[in-house]
Amino acid sequence: MKAGRTTEEPEGGKRVRTSGLTPFGGRRTAAVVLPPVGDDALRSATSQIWASLPPVPLDTKSAASRHLIPTHKDDPVGLLYDHLRTRLLHALGERGWRRVAITAPGRGCGTTTVAANLALSLARRPSGRTALLDFDLRRPSLHNRFGVTEPGIMRDMLTGQNAVESHFLRYGRNLALGLNQQAEPDAAELLQEPSTALALEHMTEDLRPDVILFDLPPILGSDDVFGFLPEVDGVLLVVDGKRSAPADIARCEEMIRERSELIGVVLNRAEDSPARRKRWF
Repeated sequence: MKAGRTTEEPEGGKRVRTSGLTPFGGRRTAAVVLPPVGDDALRSATSQIWASLPPVPLDTKSAASRHLIPTHKDDPVGLLYDHLRTRLLHALGERGWRRVAITAPGRGCGTTTVAANLALSLARRPSGRTALLDFDLRRPSLHNRFGVTEPGIMRDMLTGQNAVESHFLRYGRNLALGLNQQAEPDAAELLQEPSTALALEHMTEDLRPDVILFDLPPILGSDDVFGFLPEVDGVLLVVDGKRSAPADIARCEEMIRERSELIGVVLNRAEDSPARRKRWF
């Protein structure tokens, strides 16, 4: 069991941490308390940063070939992603959370597809801001989904070599994309470096997103996810109705609860009907 957290009251809009001990004695990086919304100067600076991010065009027809749904319209699967978005926002709002990891027991469960389409659904809210980061550092692929050929190297941002705002791209007005073109064989070590936690704090401070989604590798394939879990508030577990073994799903849920919180399970490819291909929570 985790030790109970202690919370300090925010002072003058400064960044305040809450803390908690993991079963292994490590400290969990807690949510950031942002300055008040009424801070006009900060809001203006944040808007300028968002406006400066290079835009990513996304043609609806070509996006569909990459399994993306920029707008739901009459698409039944797009509507299901909107339902997932609403449930997720309610869960995060009730707990004051914003950092969400998306992972699966193994490869081929559709983690990247779910992460990308959930981000696009969140981006359809005019008043919200979302950040989507490719943290599958061993096999980055999110840039291919968005048709970006040279997205930059995530490692450079996580180690402080590049400024946060110089790495991100922007889809529409309110979706920031942190993509990656270079595979990292030492992904587990990189994700657990203090510089990575600091880079995420800077990103949160600069972009002030309402929701941050991390597209992560399978939890059972390496220790990448398990080592990174203390940096997120909660986890969406994507399972494949045809290939994910019940024992593996149970093992993943146990591992997640050791170091973070399980927000819900996304059951992918549960039935043959496209309209019922995904089930939430």
